Amino acid sequence: MRKGLCLRVFTLGFIGIILLNIQGIASIQKIQVVGDVKVIENKKIPVLLKGTPSKLLLQKELTIGEKDDTGSYFAQVAGFDIADDGRIFVLDFKEKNVKMFDSSGKFHGTFGKEGQGPGEWNLPTGLQLTPQRELMIEDSGNRKLIFFTLDGQFLREVSYSKKLSLINILMDKQGNFLGRELSFAENQIHYDITKYDPKFEPLFKIDRLSMPSPFSVKKINPFEITSIYQFDNRSNIIYGRSDAYKIKFYTPEGKLFKIVQKKYDPVRITQDDKEEMIKKIPETPGINIKENLVFPKNYPPFSYVFLDEDNHLFVRTYEKGAEKVAYILDVFDSEGRFISRCESHGLSFKWKGSKLYTLEENEEGYHLLCRYQATWEK
Repeated sequence: MRKGLCLRVFTLGFIGIILLNIQGIASIQKIQVVGDVKVIENKKIPVLLKGTPSKLLLQKELTIGEKDDTGSYFAQVAGFDIADDGRIFVLDFKEKNVKMFDSSGKFHGTFGKEGQGPGEWNLPTGLQLTPQRELMIEDSGNRKLIFFTLDGQFLREVSYSKKLSLINILMDKQGNFLGRELSFAENQIHYDITKYDPKFEPLFKIDRLSMPSPFSVKKINPFEITSIYQFDNRSNIIYGRSDAYKIKFYTPEGKLFKIVQKKYDPVRITQDDKEEMIKKIPETPGINIKENLVFPKNYPPFSYVFLDEDNHLFVRTYEKGAEKVAYILDVFDSEGRFISRCESHGLSFKWKGSKLYTLEENEEGYHLLCRYQATWEK
């Protein structure tokens, strides 16, 4: 009797442990379909999935931009991208050129010239290696896109001069564009996140972010119109805005098909943080933006969103890591399930194969470009 009783107690206890584990996983993550949209609701704790890597290790193997004396080789990085053979292209906003490096980080020269003519730029604010393997430079000053070969030879230009103010332009595999267009109405500033055809005719709008005009109000929240967007390798649009930890996925035709959400602990904005952000804002003629800033109590949920080539989703949060100037990256699998966390010093990111490239700032505030070997572990 006693032996049978012990066996039953052991069996019930074992079943209870299994049920608790199942309930624990269910409480961490919830997946449901609302209409045609899959909604993945993640809690604060990563989920350990059988057969799925749960830890990302980043080992630094290259740093570009350090000088032996002081400062950085880069004046102000406005964008960078990586070719299939490992060549690295960095757009320097202040020096108004593109710096080229081979896969070992060796400097291979510059191209680009300030001006108004063909192949010249005024305010180079973005660089992308397009799916057609051309370098695309966004010139906000002349309102045009300039295309070059990977050797820096000028190819052609595409004008968007009919747009009042279009910035942060990306190109997909079909040659369509995604950008942020500025407009004014009734003492409001609007930023429309819109997809355009190759001639910059609007196809559809993803979102509109609005804030009071700085000329009509005395206080401005710098995070009020913050959003981030990317194309994945299928030309789907990944979009998130600053008011919620919610990443939306749209088809190339603009249909919402997936939402990835996560619970998080808000990060307080300290007085030191405010002073550091104000220090980085350039002087603006006609209005003193620095004096008109008002900061919310907490940071937004995230500052950057990007994908690797296997469509893992990475979200750079404002949660500080153990190392100085390091922040936490939340990692999701291709389905949108929260699977891991790691630290990074990156401000912006690019994946190429098993390598993660990051734009970073050292303790003196100078820009550096770093490359890490990425290894997944179970």
